[in-house]
Amino acid sequence: MMEQNTQIQLLETLQKTKLDFFWLTGGWAVDFYVGTISRPHADVDIVCRYDKAEFLKTILLKDNNFQMLERYEHKLSFSYKSKETQDLSVLYVDYDDEKKLTLPVGQRFKGVRWPSNSFLAHNIKTLNNISLPVIGLSALYQSKIYNGRKKDLLDLKAIDHLILKR
Repeated sequence: MMEQNTQIQLLETLQKTKLDFFWLTGGWAVDFYVGTISRPHADVDIVCRYDKAEFLKTILLKDNNFQMLERYEHKLSFSYKSKETQDLSVLYVDYDDEKKLTLPVGQRFKGVRWPSNSFLAHNIKTLNNISLPVIGLSALYQSKIYNGRKKDLLDLKAIDHLILKR
């Protein structure tokens, strides 16, 4: 498991890119919504528009702290600093013929559409003075329900608490 300080540095590096075509997802997205680090995380997950994947890869590899670990048809994996573990996971989304964002290739959910509010440019959340674009709350919630792992159940409780406070 990646150390929290390294993950914070990774999140700071992502903030410095100032790119507008990726969104934080997974456990860290939950933390950005609730405003506190709620649990340990194995990695950092982001969603990137498919047409920008090569550009993102170029930007990340220019930073000497990154190295590419794996490339799949539907996903990129990078290592940040440690050079050994998957520290940053990048999932692609793309537009279908009706201009709806979907999972484009490779995944078992190919063609599944994301909720319309999943990837908004102005959905910026801040945690520990780091501000990043974050996937829409309804899409994040749905992904956590589907996965159902122990860590996802903890994240769902955090999201439920957040919603009840509103």
